[in-house]
Amino acid sequence: MAQRARWIMLGILLAGLAAGFIYLRVLTRRAKSESPQAGEESARSALRAAALQTTGPNKTITLYFPSDDEGVLLPEARQIAWASDDTDHIHQVLLALIEGSYRGLRRPLPAATEIRASSTQVENLPLQIVPRVTISLEPREMLVPPSRRGQTLEEVARVHYYGSAPAQIEVGLANTPPGWPIISSVALKFEGPGDQLARLKIVVPRDASAATLSLRANAKLDGQQLAESVEPLPTLPSWLWTEPAAVTLCVPDLIVPEHLRVGYVAAENDPIPEILREAGVSVDLLDPIALAFNDLSGYDAIAVGIRAYELRSDLASSNHRLLEYAAAGGTLVVQYQRSVDWNRILPAPYPAKVGVPTLRITDRNSPVRVLAPQSPLLNFPNKIAAGDFEGWVQERGLYFLGDLDSRYTAILALRDPGEQDLTGGLVAAPVGKGTYIYTGLSFFRQLPAGVQGPLRLFVNLVSQSRGPKSS
Repeated sequence: MAQRARWIMLGILLAGLAAGFIYLRVLTRRAKSESPQAGEESARSALRAAALQTTGPNKTITLYFPSDDEGVLLPEARQIAWASDDTDHIHQVLLALIEGSYRGLRRPLPAATEIRASSTQVENLPLQIVPRVTISLEPREMLVPPSRRGQTLEEVARVHYYGSAPAQIEVGLANTPPGWPIISSVALKFEGPGDQLARLKIVVPRDASAATLSLRANAKLDGQQLAESVEPLPTLPSWLWTEPAAVTLCVPDLIVPEHLRVGYVAAENDPIPEILREAGVSVDLLDPIALAFNDLSGYDAIAVGIRAYELRSDLASSNHRLLEYAAAGGTLVVQYQRSVDWNRILPAPYPAKVGVPTLRITDRNSPVRVLAPQSPLLNFPNKIAAGDFEGWVQERGLYFLGDLDSRYTAILALRDPGEQDLTGGLVAAPVGKGTYIYTGLSFFRQLPAGVQGPLRLFVNLVSQSRGPKSS
């Protein structure tokens, strides 16, 4: 019994020593973390005083940065230089803090955060520095074909003011080309932070040369020019994306046959129908009922959007109607389809398979060789030349056809550096009285980006019923 009691007492003693050691360690850490508080508060006061300066020389301020030891802040004297024409001094102070270093080593400050709570979640979001005024424009891209030149076009600017004091802000668009009418600015009065909308009027001259232009927005406040757009990332809305506020004007050299009418079989989020409408083409979206039962003979062309055979469950069963439409004299344009669905359905009029593995051209500047220079696809209504393959974005195309029946005519040959030519990116074949066209060219990327050559070529594809019939 005595020996057992001694073991129990020894255990209690060891437990007490361990508890005491833990308590002393906690006190030590607390002392370390609290020790720089007075200095840190002094630095904050100095920062506030410096931020209120209206002018003056460099200001030496003690900043505190985290060290490798948990809970310890180490001081560093830093000079903050004021620009003589910059009244937003607190912005410079914060930049000095963010970009600060200790003993030449970059050490970020602990992130300042904002807590947003709702009935379903609590978010701890990083605070970000933004300009006093931000601008966002709608639309971001504008197509101005010949039919719209000389007309007044409207651009809407949403102006957000972050300041608390009343302010008057002038918003407008800059860097219009010589000879264009001046775009009048709009004055907005703010009593405090908030949003306001301004309507800006643009007139593209009737004789404007073909070009793709970027008109920058700007807001004038207290002599400063502010021209940034700050928007949440669509896939990560708690983070902000900053870029210059600008609208892209596409002023193409484009011929569109009068009263051109196109039926469009769209899958998901296809931007091309709306762009064709802006170009002056009449476009009807063909839903499953329209595709199955409506009279299709009134369309000059029917276009099938990307991945439609995969995402439109009705399309395979209605495919015979599309082929009948083409055979009766229509033009059927099919954009890229993925190999799994295409090679299972085989919806083309003659044998044709999408290449496996995927045949694509990833270099947006890759050389393009014309195989059928007399094809109406390259000549009506717009004459396609080498310049129409310049300025493409991201890639040339994907999901090109591989194995092809001899009745198809390859129009172009494309290749990535060091690779062989691919000829299945744009092919055409006669079907009865009409034309069948398959293209893997990435029109879905080029047209929204305002690239003129692909727009001219796509208009050619959907205009073939109005022109010569040879491919």
